[in-house]
Amino acid sequence: GEEEGIGLDKDDEAAAHPFAEPVALLCWRMAERLSPSSRPEAARRRSLLRSCVRLLEQSEPGRAQLPLAAAAHEGLADSHLLEAHQLEPLPSAGGALEPPRHGD
Repeated sequence: GEEEGIGLDKDDEAAAHPFAEPVALLCWRMAERLSPSSRPEAARRRSLLRSCVRLLEQSEPGRAQLPLAAAAHEGLADSHLLEAHQLEPLPSAGGALEPPRHGD
């Protein structure tokens, strides 16, 4: 009805999410308890970390949330790297660093 045309500006949006930062912290803490190497837990962990980032973006900006945002982004990056390494493992360090040998 009539409410569809009503939007929130940035001031209203910050006021509309007074618990965004504490809930983001809870999401991060829950994500940290999950194993990034277990497939089902890794998916849940990524989902919680994405929720943490989204909630922080909806909260009132401030310096206090920067460490939490950095930790959540770092967890997401680690998760994506682990998934990529599982899909295509890197060669062993010893084989990659040694020059190829041509008949001695």
